Amino acid sequence: TIYEGNESPRLRELVIKARSARCRARFPVPVILFQGKFICRSATLSGGPEIYSRSGFDYFFAGESTIGEQNQDDNEQNNLNNPCNNWVLCDQVRKDDIRLLKSLSVGTIVDFMVEKKKVKFGLNVTSSEKVDKEKRYSQFTILSLPYPGCEFFKEFRDQNYSAENLYY
Repeated sequence: TIYEGNESPRLRELVIKARSARCRARFPVPVILFQGKFICRSATLSGGPEIYSRSGFDYFFAGESTIGEQNQDDNEQNNLNNPCNNWVLCDQVRKDDIRLLKSLSVGTIVDFMVEKKKVKFGLNVTSSEKVDKEKRYSQFTILSLPYPGCEFFKEFRDQNYSAENLYY
């Protein structure tokens, strides 16, 4: 596995490439070992605006892109297979995310999102693996276990900790 030997440089490279695929660059990381399997913690998927803005900042401040770096042949193949060439970077970071998940031996993703997509200021800022239009995460078992986010608890607090007429 990736934890044995001197595979840490490979893991580091996978994390760097995949970090923009998740909201606020929160890449999957093993946190609990249970019955011989790791339970990883990460964030939901980034939306297109976050992926492109984060990669732009990375490029601007680092002087080079750390996202989607592959040889020219792979990029040309992606351009041929992808009907919407404007989303090549999104597609690449999703593939890097899947590569990282596989290297961590992730087989099941527990999706806590109540909604399918989170919208802020009229933009889809995050998304769930279960609504990936390209079905890239279909090789994983996705368990939907909706859990209310901070917005729900803010409303709960604003209602003087009364759950009456409060739905998620």
